[in-house]
Amino acid sequence: MNDSTLQSAGEAQQGWVYSAGSWSLTEDPVMNQPGADSDLTAGIKAAGYETWTGVGKEYTMPLILTVYSRLREPCYLFDLEGAVHSEWVYAKTLPDALALLNQLAPTLQALAVTRPDRSGRAQDHVGPRGPSRHPPRAQPGHRRPHRRTLTGRNVHVSQHAISYVHSRNIADETARRVFLAVAEQSQGEGDILGLNLWDADIPVLAQRAGLDADEFRRQLRTLKQHVRMDVLEHSDGLWEIVYGPTYTQPPRPRPVTPNALRAGPQAFWMPGWDHYSTWGYDEGLACLYAQLFANQDDPDAAPRIWITPPRYQVRTVDELAAAIAEALTPHTPVPVPAEVIKSWLTTPPR
Repeated sequence: MNDSTLQSAGEAQQGWVYSAGSWSLTEDPVMNQPGADSDLTAGIKAAGYETWTGVGKEYTMPLILTVYSRLREPCYLFDLEGAVHSEWVYAKTLPDALALLNQLAPTLQALAVTRPDRSGRAQDHVGPRGPSRHPPRAQPGHRRPHRRTLTGRNVHVSQHAISYVHSRNIADETARRVFLAVAEQSQGEGDILGLNLWDADIPVLAQRAGLDADEFRRQLRTLKQHVRMDVLEHSDGLWEIVYGPTYTQPPRPRPVTPNALRAGPQAFWMPGWDHYSTWGYDEGLACLYAQLFANQDDPDAAPRIWITPPRYQVRTVDELAAAIAEALTPHTPVPVPAEVIKSWLTTPPR
């Protein structure tokens, strides 16, 4: 809705507010705060809003809802965050907010149900170290910066990611522009940087790079020819891109964990998951990983569960067991303790 509320220079920005079953425009409480165009979080705080509730986790749903509240009207701010940009609206009172939540519930529920199943089916890809065992996933609990790329509003650029791209000295100018467009939307400030990009949002980034959408996609598929990285194109339209210093710096020492130091993938002996599941140590990323298949799964398909950077930064078997226990929760009748998971990682059945 916000794409129709842009104002001429010097005019107050307008926002949509829901009240008594109808929509109307009002002066936007957040975007008219000083500095909100460059720092949306500061604008929300300056307007008096605090987090009230939310639905969805980063990179597990294609749409995330966060609701903020304050005492004065409009009392509620609804932030709907997609893969590349966000939209937001307001609700005047608590009854209006509850009515709006009721309208959004079917869509959010449908996305929550369908997304995990679809994301498990990925196309084959070749990473920087040969055929990829496990496509990258991003860390949970860290929301992408709000990016108003379609409305020209608030754009948070990862300067760390951009600096990294420049440091690679990519000779191919087109590839460099595409990589910079990716970096502008990436998250992460350490050795692992990444972006989950929906195919429907590619035309926006392609325009920034001066390319059409098809050429941008072609360049994405060949980026790893210019710099070591992982580019995974899912069959449902999601691109997962992971790169950073961890791919290009010399490998760090392995963790001092006897089971993790053994060569080759290790077996995972959990009943019902023991036919095809494996875990091990990734030399390039200097961390542990796990690929988990239920016994009824197709072993030639993508694993049902991936434990891998940047979503998980696992250095010890205890940390790996805890991560697997959390990831298995939606797939088991009762939660499995991490201590039991660890035994299935390290102790063969008798």
